[in-house]
Amino acid sequence: FLTGYSLLALSAIILTNSRSGAVQLALFVTLFGRLRPQSYSKAKRIVVATVALSVLWMATPETTKARISTLWNPEAGPANARSSADMRGESFWAGITIFSQFPVTGVGIGNTAIYRYRHVDGVYLVPHNMYGEVLGETGILGAMALILLVGSILTGNRSSRVAWLQPTQSETRVLADVA
Repeated sequence: FLTGYSLLALSAIILTNSRSGAVQLALFVTLFGRLRPQSYSKAKRIVVATVALSVLWMATPETTKARISTLWNPEAGPANARSSADMRGESFWAGITIFSQFPVTGVGIGNTAIYRYRHVDGVYLVPHNMYGEVLGETGILGAMALILLVGSILTGNRSSRVAWLQPTQSETRVLADVA
C-alpha cells in the first residue's frame, strides 16, 4: 500500500506540476531514513536519499522540471509560473491586511475573496496561501484553533510512538514506525 501510494503521489506531482508537492516529496525522501535509524548508518541514508532524488529528477518530464526550477530561478519556467508565485505572495499580504482589520475573528470562512475585492486591492481571488487565508478568514481565534489542532495531533503521535516502542513485539514496532 505504501509503495502504491508513493507511486500515486509521484504521478500526481508530475501531472499537476505542483511545486509545493515536489518540495514536500524531496523532504519526505530526505527524512524517510529516520523510519528505522538503527537499520542503516546515517551516511548510507543520505546517499540513498540523494540517489533517489537524482533518479526522480532525471525521470521527470522537462515541462515539470522547468516549473519546479522556478522555485530557485524565476526565469526558468513559463510566465504563468512566475505570476502564480507572485500571486501567492500577494495573497499572503492581502490576508495579513484583512487580519489587521479584523484581528480577533477575521471576515468569516469563505469571505476572503469578496472582502479582498471590495476593501483591499480589488482582486477577486481566493488566497492560495493557507497562513494568510486562516488569519484573514478566522483571525487570531481560528489561528489558535489551528495551532491547537496541529499541536494535539503531534502530541498524540508522539505519545503513541513512545507507548508502542515499549514492548518488544514486532506488531507494535510497526505501529511505532507508522506513527
